[in-house]
Amino acid sequence: MKKILFLTTLASIYLNALSIEPETQIMSNYVFRGQSQTMNTPSISTKVILKHNGFYIGAWASRVNFDKNNTKHTNSIILDSDAQVDFFTGYELQIGRGRVGAGYIDRRYVIDSNLESNISSEYYVFLNLNIGVDATIKGSYDIRNIIDPILTEVIFKDIRGSTKSYATYGMFLNSSNAYWKLQVDSPLKYLGLKGYISFSMSRYIPKVKTKTQDSIFTISYKF
Repeated sequence: MKKILFLTTLASIYLNALSIEPETQIMSNYVFRGQSQTMNTPSISTKVILKHNGFYIGAWASRVNFDKNNTKHTNSIILDSDAQVDFFTGYELQIGRGRVGAGYIDRRYVIDSNLESNISSEYYVFLNLNIGVDATIKGSYDIRNIIDPILTEVIFKDIRGSTKSYATYGMFLNSSNAYWKLQVDSPLKYLGLKGYISFSMSRYIPKVKTKTQDSIFTISYKF
């Protein structure tokens, strides 16, 4: 009896430390690192993260749509796909008022309901400090991107109130292509709804400008 009680208590402690965080997002435009992945049309994404004692694993999926006549993507798998699926895992450790962590993201595209070979295999490390605002320095290396594999990002967050604001700047080291993003998330609990409405503005900044790069404004609903 004592053994059963011990195992039940142990299982209860383990399950209490285990968390599952699902999220769905409806977007007016799916923008990734300053560039639309849906030709400036709406998209929907869903994400599930499983967390336990600093470790996390999850999956994320979204609709995509690319112009088959453009030159931004030359890979036929990307151009013919209608959905993107990411698998990710990592670990983060709390150190004082900051965090350090590392992880891996495997990005794939779906064609005719089949997952194709991974287009991106990205490893990343980050250092986070709480210095009045939440500041993160992140470095990523994509082993499948032979032209521009290294990306550095600086992310600032103000998450002290119910309305949260974010500012991100990223640059690819080889090409010096860059992007920025500003975002504000506001809760809808005052309207009796769950989740957040998000407003963001972003722009991709190529080092060699072939045409005017417009900023992209996006509205999304997360729940």
